[in-house]
Amino acid sequence: MKRKWKSSQSAGRSEEGFTLIELLVTLSVTSVSVLLFSAALTQLITVRNQTNDDRQIEWHLFLNQLEYDMHDTVLMDVVSNRIRMREVKDGEIQSDVIAYNLNTNKRYVRTRNGAGQQLMLMQIEAMSLKRIGNQIQISVTFQNGETYSGRIKVVENV
Repeated sequence: MKRKWKSSQSAGRSEEGFTLIELLVTLSVTSVSVLLFSAALTQLITVRNQTNDDRQIEWHLFLNQLEYDMHDTVLMDVVSNRIRMREVKDGEIQSDVIAYNLNTNKRYVRTRNGAGQQLMLMQIEAMSLKRIGNQIQISVTFQNGETYSGRIKVVENV
C-alpha cells in the first residue's frame, strides 16, 4: 500500500494569514510614517506661530511710524486706503508731503514727496481708513485672513 503525500503544503504551515516578519515590516513602515507626519505637523505649527508673531510686530511698527509721522504735520486727507500730510516746521506748513498708500502689489508703503517707497505692511487683502472726529480708524485684513485694527489720535498742529 502506497501513501500519497501532498507536496503543495508543508506540514504544520498554513497559507492563510501573515508571517511575523510581514507584521514587523508593516508596523515599522507605519511607525516611520506617523513619526514623519508628527514632525511635519510640529514644523507647520512653529512656522505659523512665527508668521503670526512677525505680522504683529509689522503691525505695531506701522502704527508707531504713522503716529510718529503725524507729529509736526498737518493732515491733508484720509481716504479709503490713503493718508496724506504736510510737515510743519517753526509753525509754518512746508511743501513736503508724507503719504501712506496701498500700491498695486497689495503693499502699504510710505512715500515722501512722491519719491521712494518705504514698505510698511505686506500681503494686504483689504484696507479701510476713516477719520472719525479727532481719530483715524485703521482696519486691515491680510491675505492669510488675519484682521487688525487700530486708532490714532489726530493732533492739529496749526
